[in-house]
Amino acid sequence: MTEFIEPAKLKKDYITGIAIFLFISLLLLEIFLSTFLVEQLSEEKLWEKEIALTEIGELTDSLRQTLEIRNFSDKAIKEEVILVAECVDVIAEYLKKNTNSISRQQIRELRKDLDSFEKVSKVWINKKVYKNKEELDLSKYIDELKLKK
Repeated sequence: MTEFIEPAKLKKDYITGIAIFLFISLLLLEIFLSTFLVEQLSEEKLWEKEIALTEIGELTDSLRQTLEIRNFSDKAIKEEVILVAECVDVIAEYLKKNTNSISRQQIRELRKDLDSFEKVSKVWINKKVYKNKEELDLSKYIDELKLKK
């Protein structure tokens, strides 16, 4: 009738044990590394935001000092300095109040604004007005208006 074939008897030797041990340890290592790397990356993003906020704070402080120390004799430069100093003060106050809720996009925008203020302050150090005042010659238009009446 039908004959049953007996399965081969497995030998239990040390090579099989080592292979199973290496397989399990490799699997555990992969699981550990995948969780560890995810934690490291999220922690790095956290510190990235903190570092950016610290740099913005330092830049704000240095701009405040630069704008405070300078004594400009030109009225136009003084007015520009006052305007930028007030903007820097508003930014500093905003950072102080909203440090925890500020987004990365807002950080980039604030950094861009502060960098532009820093460039402008370098122009003032050279005793130059950032934006020259333009004078309009209104006499031509006034004459035309007088002729129409």
